[in-house]
Amino acid sequence: MTVGNALKSRKTAAVALVLSMLVFTPAGVRVSFAREAAKVEKMFYDGIPGRQYTKPPIDAQLDTYSNAMLGYATVAAKYPDLAEAANTVLAVRRDLLGAETVMEKYRAYIALVSAVGDLHEIIISDGRSQSDYDAWNDYGSTGHGAGEFIKKVAGDYNGEVDKLLDMADEFPIRYMGGGLARPSLTELRFGAYGGESPV
Repeated sequence: MTVGNALKSRKTAAVALVLSMLVFTPAGVRVSFAREAAKVEKMFYDGIPGRQYTKPPIDAQLDTYSNAMLGYATVAAKYPDLAEAANTVLAVRRDLLGAETVMEKYRAYIALVSAVGDLHEIIISDGRSQSDYDAWNDYGSTGHGAGEFIKKVAGDYNGEVDKLLDMADEFPIRYMGGGLARPSLTELRFGAYGGESPV
């Protein structure tokens, strides 16, 4: 039997159709999720569109926080009793600068917030110059402002990622390629799936 004759058979044509659906549908679903994921990830770097204006991007606020903490740690590093904690802040900050995915940036940001908290705990003691306290207050205020903004906007951004994750979990999408797309979608979150928000 030739291929042409085989395709004329209804049974063979039905089997060919089912096989092509099994092969091409999951790939198509993954491509669609990848396209939508790229749109959502763009919001992290370019800002989240609102009704009246676009909210500044989380990535830019991470830069603001990171730069403020660079100043904070640099001032602290000149004190021998603060040098180790200051160097930890600087090392963790480098991790944030080197982070590539949104989830990696989230983890590095949380580590930086923690390291800065540890440094802050030991800064408050006698023997520091007033100008250094003033500098720490300025850097700390800038960092706090960026951190508060990140908290607020991360909820909006994660909401967009969660819509994609929920879609990937729905039946029958889950079995048509959505389940395979899920791991890469999870890496788009700025926080753990299930509602965890930044510090």
